[in-house]
Amino acid sequence: MAFSEFRGNPQIVTALQGAMRANRVPQALLFTGPRGVGKYTLARLVAQAANCERLNDDACGECYTCQRIALLADPQRLIEQGLAERGESADASMVERTPLILQTHPDVWVLPPDPVRLKTPVARPTLRVGQLRAVQRAAYFQPMGKRRVFIIDGAETMRWDVANVFLKILEEPPGSATLILTAPSPYSLLPTIVSRCLQFHFAPLPNSEVESILKDKSDFAPAAIKLAAQLSEGRPGRALEMDAEAESQRRRSALDILDRAARGEGRRPGPEGGLPQGGQPTGHDAEGRDAEEGSDQDGRRQEAGR
Repeated sequence: MAFSEFRGNPQIVTALQGAMRANRVPQALLFTGPRGVGKYTLARLVAQAANCERLNDDACGECYTCQRIALLADPQRLIEQGLAERGESADASMVERTPLILQTHPDVWVLPPDPVRLKTPVARPTLRVGQLRAVQRAAYFQPMGKRRVFIIDGAETMRWDVANVFLKILEEPPGSATLILTAPSPYSLLPTIVSRCLQFHFAPLPNSEVESILKDKSDFAPAAIKLAAQLSEGRPGRALEMDAEAESQRRRSALDILDRAARGEGRRPGPEGGLPQGGQPTGHDAEGRDAEEGSDQDGRRQEAGR
């Protein structure tokens, strides 16, 4: 895959390709934007272009290096493979000793948030200190090819104490390596990390562009393509993995619930605006009735005393 094949945000592609053409590849990049907009895809493309055996400012897609790095296009399969090798009985110390690192070429690593186990993953996968320490050691090794590239996917999942380990790499960046972080927003990272990165924000794509991508990369029906493009909100990655009909049904259900709530139909009153038909009084209603009955009894006693 070449830079020319990347869809959307052309100004970012132009800036990165220009830096590579001038042999001024940044040492730290931060890609921000919504999930599915192309951050990880472009990070992988930068890794290919930085190590391509035939070109200096692009990826040919045909050399051995480009083909090996292209295998990172399906990270989920590699994550499942890594977790299966670690086993379901992994404890905290084993997770740190065997960090989850996706590697199909010696010079390019991808570090995703670690779910710990395959069959019983943790509720919120995070980047682990063992992963970042592995990068800290490997970043200073000389590359076997042109350049070492480390893609830190989901950088916002780093705990702040773990992020300090990564900060040490950015404070003294190796000249032969590039670190690429992806996150939905720069505000989810430490300001000291953001300030040391060259930042690019990825904007959502127009619906027409998303539809074009779906026509090329999916077997959706024309109606499903149009619907998925609308529901994806400009995120082609989200559109490709979406069940458009199911997503549309969920949205209709949510809108129906909101509409009923806005009209006050969440609780159906009785014939005269009191309790629901066949319902029992609530605690507040019972207390109010007891107070009224007590007041009536006091009034009758006073009348009898007169």
